[in-house]
Amino acid sequence: MWYLAIYSPIAALRHDYIRQAVQDATNSIKLTRRLSELLEICLRNMDSINATCDLLNHEPSTARSLVGMRIRSWGPNWEAQIPYALLASKVYEPEVSSRHEDSQLARYTRFVRFIIKQQGLENAQSAKPLLDGNEIKSLFGVQKGGKFIKTAIDDLLIFGFDHQDCGKEDAKAWLLARRESLGVPLTG
Repeated sequence: MWYLAIYSPIAALRHDYIRQAVQDATNSIKLTRRLSELLEICLRNMDSINATCDLLNHEPSTARSLVGMRIRSWGPNWEAQIPYALLASKVYEPEVSSRHEDSQLARYTRFVRFIIKQQGLENAQSAKPLLDGNEIKSLFGVQKGGKFIKTAIDDLLIFGFDHQDCGKEDAKAWLLARRESLGVPLTG
């Protein structure tokens, strides 16, 4: 986190000069490849993290699946990216009042509380769908996979986030009802 904190001022460059900013940061104090990649990921995901934080603060009833899928897109080190986004936002907008700073900290606190305490999404990045690709092919009686497998897996992840108490049989029934919309071929 200290390395990320050092580079919070370069967040302003994330839209136009991300590659150059990360390369210069890496070269300036000889960051390891891992830290360099983490800095780049933090910069790439900062807008998405801020948008999700804003969404949760304006719409507290946001679907669990929406936040879970965003955490998955941020990757396994999402926990480091959230404080980076907060710190970079504070550094990036230095002309804010102390009242705004408090509200910004409160926004991120509510965001993290929603993820961990309210929804238990701290492991969302490693969530597995209720059925794997082979089970999906078997369910539909097809031999070959296709685009429908990825769509079905993504949809199953969303289904799993929103229906925590459901099991494999529920997922199978739900998928079977969606066969046509998934584009599953009629024959294997």
